[in-house]
Amino acid sequence: MRFQVPQFIERETRVAGPITFRQFVMLGIMGALIILLYFALIKVSFMAFIFISTILFVSTLALAFLRVGGRSLPTVLGNFFSFFISPKVYLWKKKELSPRIIWKRVEESHGPVRPKPIAPELKMFEKSRLRQMSTNIDTKR
Repeated sequence: MRFQVPQFIERETRVAGPITFRQFVMLGIMGALIILLYFALIKVSFMAFIFISTILFVSTLALAFLRVGGRSLPTVLGNFFSFFISPKVYLWKKKELSPRIIWKRVEESHGPVRPKPIAPELKMFEKSRLRQMSTNIDTKR
């Protein structure tokens, strides 16, 4: 029995034309904030309202539509801040430990003392193992 594998599952669904639901919500919240700023700042200073609403408009457009390296800007900013907040481990900074000396009692032996080999001896082959295996296969007919 064959199953159909869903494709393009990492894509967000489009709500209004090319705008996704997340972008639609961001733009709606931005519009509501600009309306609130208008009623709060219009009596104080019209230039302050224009300045703050322009900054809010540009930053919301960047958060909604800007992609960095194929990822959305909120994802990139979240990764950026989580990197700086999370603890880091630097492996190249070793702690200096004082050497520990362990004394062992040497037992007396009646025979000569032979030093133990540090590394096993290497065996050298005259032919490569592949050639030797091919010769064995050819001669076993």
